[in-house]
Amino acid sequence: MKKLVILAVALLIVPASAMAGMTAFMNMDELSSKEMATVTGQTGITIDMNTAITSGIINWVDADGAATGLYSTQGALVIELGSITTGIASLTVDAGTGPGGSALVITTTSPVLNADITAIRCATAADLTLVGPSLGEIKITSLVAGSTQIAIYGH
Repeated sequence: MKKLVILAVALLIVPASAMAGMTAFMNMDELSSKEMATVTGQTGITIDMNTAITSGIINWVDADGAATGLYSTQGALVIELGSITTGIASLTVDAGTGPGGSALVITTTSPVLNADITAIRCATAADLTLVGPSLGEIKITSLVAGSTQIAIYGH
């Protein structure tokens, strides 16, 4: 008998709790056109992005070497990366209307680039691991670009 009473109570509680969420919709009032005219809002997506490459190697093989002379055999340039980091404080995606009609508008604000190339070496094209001494290194710190806006629209 106890199980039957518990089952009956459960059957009454479950539909009642499901209906509780519906009361918010039941209490909504319609807005008139005049009331709707005063409603404003903004939609869009904001994305904060940081990307990091912590190590790697870029190889560039020159297919014909220097065209003539002592260095005319195929060679390669080996660039050893210490790290490259980029950051965009905010990438905003909106929809708007302008001179081109309706458009998807993507705006970036002040992207920052940091790069540390630890070595630049020459190598043989046949074996990129046979590299010579480093020709130097490149460091880029806090390179900031201005704000950019891209509008994408059909035509």
